[in-house]
Amino acid sequence: MKTKQLQQGDVCLTRAKIPAGAKNKAGNVLRDGETTGHAHRVTGTDFNLFESDGRLYVDVKSPDCALVHEEHHVIELPVGQFEITPVYEYDHFLEESRRVRD
Repeated sequence: MKTKQLQQGDVCLTRAKIPAGAKNKAGNVLRDGETTGHAHRVTGTDFNLFESDGRLYVDVKSPDCALVHEEHHVIELPVGQFEITPVYEYDHFLEESRRVRD
């Protein structure tokens, strides 16, 4: 079975097809840390980042790619295409959801 979703801190990777017309994005940073200044980054020999309509995607082409962050365990990324989305948590006392901040 293929992995459908991966999470590291405030970053979630969900299997998704990269839209036609998505533009290449330079670098390897998926999300900058708001609190610590640390960033969630992709490492490895063959991957590309794309952006389309304000959404970020990663195309992982080699099995040596990983998601790294200074305060989290390294996550080995399977080959495939993923959409990068924020993670939300729900506060039952305040009855509201808010974005997780890393």
